[in-house]
Amino acid sequence: MAETAPSRASIARDYGSDVHEAVELWLKHETFGEPEPFIAERLYGASKAIVDWLHQNEWEILDVETSVYHPELLYAGTADCVAQRGGNIAIFDWKTGGGVYNGAALQVAAYGMAYAELTGQPVEQGWIIRSNPSGLEVLQVGNYDDAKTMFRRLLEVRDMWDGFEWIHHLDMEEN
Repeated sequence: MAETAPSRASIARDYGSDVHEAVELWLKHETFGEPEPFIAERLYGASKAIVDWLHQNEWEILDVETSVYHPELLYAGTADCVAQRGGNIAIFDWKTGGGVYNGAALQVAAYGMAYAELTGQPVEQGWIIRSNPSGLEVLQVGNYDDAKTMFRRLLEVRDMWDGFEWIHHLDMEEN
């Protein structure tokens, strides 16, 4: 029986998952004394670039791959990294694809809001770090408070949409 060749999307997805895992292992090893990770050669450059950037910019790692949940707004996710510098807590998200989309700012804002709700510690910044064989791109969400507001408003619109009873609001003619 012939096997199906992997698609470009599945290769990219798998690479992204593998880089996430490599960075997680690396940071947990350095921060929490976990067993020394083995990083595959194909992942070494991308994962090392993220770890090196965090060190060079003096971020103190608080947590890695931490599950967050917002009890009031009812959403959950996994923040790739929570770190602090100069008393300011930040949420980080790793990306490995060809670009960073606008939704990434909303994603880190949502994770930051949930983390703050769970811990009582305010999150002041969101960062997206894209690392792949082509290089490293580091983006700070410059309008972090606006991103939090936008995420809340999008949730409100979603809730309104889900609650709208479409069938009762359509003028339908009988045939």
